[in-house]
Amino acid sequence: MSTKHPHAARKSRPGEAAASAKPVGRKTAPEVAQQGTVHDPLEAAAAIARAAAAITVVRELDLVGCTVKPVGADWHIELLVDRMPGRGGITLDECAEVSRALSAQIDAPPALLGNYELDVGSPGSERPLRHGADMARFIGTNAKFALVVDGERETVIGEIAAISATASGEVVHVRTGKANAKKGLTGVREIALSTLTAAHLAPTFEQWLAIGKRLAAECPVVQDDSDLIDTDIPQQS
Repeated sequence: MSTKHPHAARKSRPGEAAASAKPVGRKTAPEVAQQGTVHDPLEAAAAIARAAAAITVVRELDLVGCTVKPVGADWHIELLVDRMPGRGGITLDECAEVSRALSAQIDAPPALLGNYELDVGSPGSERPLRHGADMARFIGTNAKFALVVDGERETVIGEIAAISATASGEVVHVRTGKANAKKGLTGVREIALSTLTAAHLAPTFEQWLAIGKRLAAECPVVQDDSDLIDTDIPQQS
């Protein structure tokens, strides 16, 4: 689920889940500069990330991701937001509330950006896994891990089995299905989180259904919409 806040793009249609109060007019470069708009992508991303973090913290939500990209003369901002573990899944109303709060800060004089589109939504089936707590939340679910070991890049795909702490840091245990007693392979790969460059969920259709039902059970107010699962998730035959 997501909400969009398009500026200088279009007005919200009746019944559409948009968090736009009113589209603003397109600004020329000199006008934008006079309003103090941040032009450098890194500066803009940092400023918006700080604002988004503050907005989600006070609402006891988890800011899973924040991306700010220039698109021609405009900008595209995407926030991935979730509830804290044990509180169910994020709702459309919560996404809209975050969108309104962030757009108000971006638009407050001097405007941080000129024309932009803001998307606020749930992390979805390919949710980024940032740390051990994220992984522990999805034990029993498949994930994809990109890592560097001894200077070599590697990709590991398997089911998250456990998270453990060692003297050198946290380790994620991943069931890869490559068990071979003769070669001493247990079928479980131990990956130090310090070696990861990226990680995200890669659930099967059945696993994604189970996640939806678990989140609905954690928060009965949130409808179990597991029948609306993304169609690009592979189904096991």
